[in-house]
Amino acid sequence: MSGTWKISRKSFLKGSGAALALPWLEAMSPSAYAKDQHPKKKRLVMGVYGLGWYAEDFFPKEKGSNYTPPHNIKPIEKYRDKLTIVQGLTNSSGGHASIVKVLACTPFAQGQKLFSVDQLVAEKFGKETRFPSLNFSAKGTFNISWNRAGVPQRAITNCEQMFDLLFKPSDNRTKEAEFKEQESILDGLVDEADRLSRRLGKADRQKLDLYLYSVREAEKEIQRQRLWMAKPKPTAERPFKKAPDSKKYFENMSGMYKLMSL
Repeated sequence: MSGTWKISRKSFLKGSGAALALPWLEAMSPSAYAKDQHPKKKRLVMGVYGLGWYAEDFFPKEKGSNYTPPHNIKPIEKYRDKLTIVQGLTNSSGGHASIVKVLACTPFAQGQKLFSVDQLVAEKFGKETRFPSLNFSAKGTFNISWNRAGVPQRAITNCEQMFDLLFKPSDNRTKEAEFKEQESILDGLVDEADRLSRRLGKADRQKLDLYLYSVREAEKEIQRQRLWMAKPKPTAERPFKKAPDSKKYFENMSGMYKLMSL
């Protein structure tokens, strides 16, 4: 439905000497008149805290909404009515390495292809925003996000870099030159992969197809970013006076949460 066009419930399609009553349309709904013409896009944030939580300070002892907030929940007590704390979920063992599969909801197994839920959401709703998804990592390039082909999504570990990506105006000429260079590289990769595919067996062709999936996704992303180039980035003040030190875990993590709130 258009964000601005509203019509009466008594509207007709009028032709030469005839009129046809319209069926019920969303644009006739009274609520359509009250809707924000530019509704704010909802965001989904998924986080993994690699150091873990002390359960006694995180999970309430009481069931239901009338609970006494534990130590780690007290800072967000004012959001109680919008907060749901779920416990009792588990994933099969795999030691610390199993954390990379937490968003894929998959038991730990070496060599298994993953597809994480954040990327499933990005596939469905990502076209509504400049970036389908953004991956932060407070320490190293630790991957918990995997696309449909099982390829890990690169994580940004520097708060300044993330802020510039979100809010710093782009030089469209420079950006277009970068896009053309990237397209040239991707075209070369596809041509080389086609030649290689003719000499491979079935199992290797399947692996190559997964690789080409990532190439096609990169091509789509270039086209997406071209469309967004015409739309200015939003403006915001830096949420930190001094850029967090990416080598300091807690300082970097705090800066990333501040960026998420913008």
